[in-house]
Amino acid sequence: MRRPRPKRVKRRIDAAIDHLAQYGFAEPQIRNIINNLLQLAVAPLPQKSCMASCHRVA
Repeated sequence: MRRPRPKRVKRRIDAAIDHLAQYGFAEPQIRNIINNLLQLAVAPLPQKSCMASCHRVA
């Protein structure tokens, strides 16, 4: 016989949903926005423009 699954642990996204739900936002809307922000945060930055500005001498 299999062991029962452990209870789901509260994560940071759950805390954000609880907090923003107080302001009237729907849970699917909050999850969608957080996932979009996480994808932007993980996306690689363009290195060419960063390196050009770092080596410029004023």
